Amino acid sequence: MDKTRNKRHQDGFLVIEILIAGLILTASIASTMYLFRIGFQSLARVRDSNIISSKVPEAINYLRAFAIKAAQGTESLGDGVDISWKTELERKGTPSILINTTTQYDIYLYRVDFTLTYDTLTRDYRVVLFKYKPKSGRSDEIP
Repeated sequence: MDKTRNKRHQDGFLVIEILIAGLILTASIASTMYLFRIGFQSLARVRDSNIISSKVPEAINYLRAFAIKAAQGTESLGDGVDISWKTELERKGTPSILINTTTQYDIYLYRVDFTLTYDTLTRDYRVVLFKYKPKSGRSDEIP
């Protein structure tokens, strides 16, 4: 009689063990899936940041060519990256040491604050641009 009683006790205990093992397995699968989701979100943010970072040299070249002509503006750099900028003249002057005595130059320093935007990610930057213009040049040229 004791053997059947122990067997029933062990059988019942086995079912409880299976239920607990199932709960532990389910919890570990759910936490693993959560970690994968967080990993994919982080990977997407890194990808967006890399896209913006790869456009910084292109943005600076664009600003060298066009930011001085327009005090502010917004353009698309391609690949879903947009640039907006604001230009301010920091200093204007004439060098006191002349290398070429026949031509004098006016020099300009511009501060350009610009923002690169991709999807929901935005990065702010600042660059100082140097431009010069011969004084004997045409008066309609933009430095």
